[in-house]
Amino acid sequence: MNTFKKTIIITTSLAFTIPYAVANCLNGTMASGATIQDAKRCQKLADKGDASAQFVIGELYTWGNVFPESHKKAVKWYKKAADQGYADAHKELASRYIDGYGVPQSIEEGLKWYRSAAKLGNSEALRSLGWFYAEGKHGFPKSKQKALELLTKSAEKGNADAQRNLVDIYEESRNYEKAFRWHLKLAESGEMTSQYRVAEMYKNGQGVKRSASKAKYWREKGIESEGQCD
Repeated sequence: MNTFKKTIIITTSLAFTIPYAVANCLNGTMASGATIQDAKRCQKLADKGDASAQFVIGELYTWGNVFPESHKKAVKWYKKAADQGYADAHKELASRYIDGYGVPQSIEEGLKWYRSAAKLGNSEALRSLGWFYAEGKHGFPKSKQKALELLTKSAEKGNADAQRNLVDIYEESRNYEKAFRWHLKLAESGEMTSQYRVAEMYKNGQGVKRSASKAKYWREKGIESEGQCD
């Protein structure tokens, strides 16, 4: 298995969900593998033009746990799904062109796919473009305003990486009120670091009204989360 293999949970409009096993407390996951029966059902739907099925076929060729691993074939199926406006396929093609997996590396082509994925509302594409603006990467002018705009759109869709990016930006600029907002989102989703930080912010009245009881609650949640990682 190479480092490119993706580790996400996919539930499609198909009659099955590809299963996963949680690897550790750091949001790592690993594909436990769809069955050959799952793959056959998916292939039939993909051949009939179902975009979500086409995307999953691309995933299975990426993982190589049912079909033989083939980045070339994965790209073929991602493109079929992308041609039908399937946002995740646009994002997948974007990252592949940026990194040169299964296609000749092309930053220009990758950014084209990132932009189209973002227009379709893909949270990871929005997050990536936002971070490019934040860091001035891939020819993007450094723009905190544009970065915050795109990262916020992604974060509001529930993208945890974008929420972490916003936390970093707002903590660095000492905008504790906005930092608290995104720390709280992460804390509510079970992120230990943010649970402890929310507790500290409630204790010190940093970005939020001071509350000893809420500080105690979130400190205990942090301890609970830390215990689950032991």
